[in-house]
Amino acid sequence: MNNSRFKKDISLCIEELYKKYLPEQENNAVKYYDPKPKYYSPNQASKEKNKFAICLVTVDGDVYTIGDCKFPFSLQSISKVFSYSLALDDHGRDFVLSKVGVEPSGEFFHSITFDRHNNRPHNPMVNAGALVTSNLIKGDNLTKKFNRVIRLM
Repeated sequence: MNNSRFKKDISLCIEELYKKYLPEQENNAVKYYDPKPKYYSPNQASKEKNKFAICLVTVDGDVYTIGDCKFPFSLQSISKVFSYSLALDDHGRDFVLSKVGVEPSGEFFHSITFDRHNNRPHNPMVNAGALVTSNLIKGDNLTKKFNRVIRLM
C-alpha cells in the first residue's frame, strides 16, 4: 500500500471513531473528577467535560487529529505510561518486572492494592504500581526525576 493511501485510511478511521464515540462522551462523562481537589474551578471543569478529541502519532512522527485537540487537558493516569517507559529504559524489563507486575488486578486505576503472592503491585497502570515505577526513574533528586518525565512527554 502506498504511503498516501495509508495516511488517508488512518484519517478516515480516526474520523469514523470520532463520529462513533462523540455522542457517548456526553452521556458517559467520567463523574469522579469533581472540583473538590481544586485542580480547576467548577466553571473550567464544566467546559472541559464537553471536549472530545482523538490524536494519533505514528512512530514515524505523522500526527492525525480530530476534534478539540487544541484544548489543554491534564494527563491524569496517562502519565503512568511515560513513567513506566522511563523505568524500563533505566533498568530493563527483568528488573522492573521484579518490582511491579504486568497482570490485570481487576481494580480501578486509583487502587492501592498489592499482589501478596509476588510481593509487588499488580501492574504499573494502577496507582500502587505507578508509585513504584515513578520511584525507579533515575535521577539525583525528585526534581531531576520529574524533569525527565516532563521532557519525555
